[in-house]
Amino acid sequence: MLNKVRRGRDYESQAAKFLARSGLIVLERNWFYQHHGELDIIAFEPGVESLIFVEVRSQNTFWLDSSQIISIRKLLRLKRLVHYWLRAHRLARFDLQTRLDLVVINAQGISWYKAIG
Repeated sequence: MLNKVRRGRDYESQAAKFLARSGLIVLERNWFYQHHGELDIIAFEPGVESLIFVEVRSQNTFWLDSSQIISIRKLLRLKRLVHYWLRAHRLARFDLQTRLDLVVINAQGISWYKAIG
């Protein structure tokens, strides 16, 4: 179990570095909210003034698109976590642009799927 956690943190570090090189400003990583789950990466995209919430996944097999990597149930949980994060940071009342992205890391490299939900 410890190796799985360590490997997950390593993938999240790779994803955070990739996003930073792509122009995003990483604000926070591994944000937990009670028993509801975790947001892997919260970032800011300066060009469009958006908060980006990023789910990081490793991929051992080939899928055709991001919809096969993340379930509808997980997507709904992530959307709820985004709302909780905005409330916890007292930003829920503001009309901020937010986006939920997916970063997939596999043997071929890193893929970034924008606006998955």
